[in-house]
Amino acid sequence: MKTKNEKMLQDIHKIYTISQNYNLTDQKEVDLIYRKLKKQGKHRFHTWIGKSFFEELKTKTSSAKYRRYAVFGIRQIEILAFLTAVLLLGIGAASRVKDYENKVLQEILGEMKTQENMDSLPNAISQERTEMDLSGADDGDTGNPLILEEYQRFYDLNEDFVGWIKVQGTGIDYPVLQYKENPEIYLSHNFFKKEDRSGAIFLDGVTSVFPKDKNIVLYGHNMSDGSMFGELKKYKEKTFLEEHPNFEFDTLYEKSMYQIAAVLVTDISDVQDFCYYNFYNYDEQEFQKYMEFISKNRLYDTGYQFMYGDFFVMLSTCNGQATDSRLVIVGVKK
Repeated sequence: MKTKNEKMLQDIHKIYTISQNYNLTDQKEVDLIYRKLKKQGKHRFHTWIGKSFFEELKTKTSSAKYRRYAVFGIRQIEILAFLTAVLLLGIGAASRVKDYENKVLQEILGEMKTQENMDSLPNAISQERTEMDLSGADDGDTGNPLILEEYQRFYDLNEDFVGWIKVQGTGIDYPVLQYKENPEIYLSHNFFKKEDRSGAIFLDGVTSVFPKDKNIVLYGHNMSDGSMFGELKKYKEKTFLEEHPNFEFDTLYEKSMYQIAAVLVTDISDVQDFCYYNFYNYDEQEFQKYMEFISKNRLYDTGYQFMYGDFFVMLSTCNGQATDSRLVIVGVKK
């Protein structure tokens, strides 16, 4: 028998599936989904969350025009963010959704990472796809190792999910995405592929997390509110690095800790013999160019002695308002 939380999750993800596949600001689609749900009778939803959503739909149908508000008011991402915030973070967090949508969404994803009651999520999603007659692609046999249990739920939500980045002493605690056909989509879209000026943390199209490249570059906006990679600028001060010398970067398949070995500022418009964003797997000659690049662009000496064969992760973001200036944090796998 399903627990109360499992039923809530099932309702939440049924609502999310609907919002992904129907335009809830279009009156015709509102009427259509209302009719479909009505036919399901008492089995349509199991908790007050789903029932409230159904009642809201009912008031917005063409047959209830006299009760309609001027604007529908249910935006697709707000449905998931608000309802999940109620479940995981409480009413206080949910009330901030309208003004801080992406920030709350990231809080929710972070909570999901540690919530035991989210273990039912893959089954809930699968069941809702069937009930709503919405097909989902099979992952098939990729030849990759097993996905870590705590990350399976994120992969089920978005198959572009490839890992997680967490930087000590900052609010950087985000999923990492990779859409190989169009990697820069996550400059302007969030985890749920909804337009969002904050974007998401992402990899380029050619980086491999399995087998793992010797160097992986993660990109994120330097947001003025400190979100995404906005707090990386703290590492311009050596004292901050000394107090927070490590960050975590997990892939789908393994957990890893990295020591921050260099803090760089570089201009990508300069014609250079070495481009950090094209540095993946290296030979001795490329490694030497890398060392010269670090020596030329580092803000201060961290004391780390680089070794041929090290595995690196670089965190890359814009450096202030300068168009072509980049702040790059270099981590070495411990």
